[in-house]
Amino acid sequence: FCNRLYRAIEPDVGAGKLRIRFVLVGIVKKDSPERAMSILSSADPLKAIGQDETHFDAAIEEGGYPIMTNPTPAAAAVLKTNDQLMSRMGAAGTPTLLYCSKAADGHVEMMKGVPADIPSFVSDLATGPAPECHA
Repeated sequence: FCNRLYRAIEPDVGAGKLRIRFVLVGIVKKDSPERAMSILSSADPLKAIGQDETHFDAAIEEGGYPIMTNPTPAAAAVLKTNDQLMSRMGAAGTPTLLYCSKAADGHVEMMKGVPADIPSFVSDLATGPAPECHA
């Protein structure tokens, strides 16, 4: 589902209409922690995410970024923090979206899974910095 979301929003991200902050976690598959740490250990994690998603193998539901044998300790620490955030939010799967909608009255909302209507979801996102969305 993460790959489906990535492919659906990539045109808006690429056009500068949408900003995304990826919070990598290791909770879906047995090798998810290792793959997430490998991406986080890369010289350019955003580029690594792109490679992981654009080379995704749908037949076996496997990301396209290679798993490293020695991820960095910093990547392990980030992954642990990210996994704890998911747990605190009550999210058990991916993708989980934390966002502010125009109608959210300044509160963070959470959606589990891929929005059914991506264009409507994107058009409902609040724009601007924290004043529109504060936790």
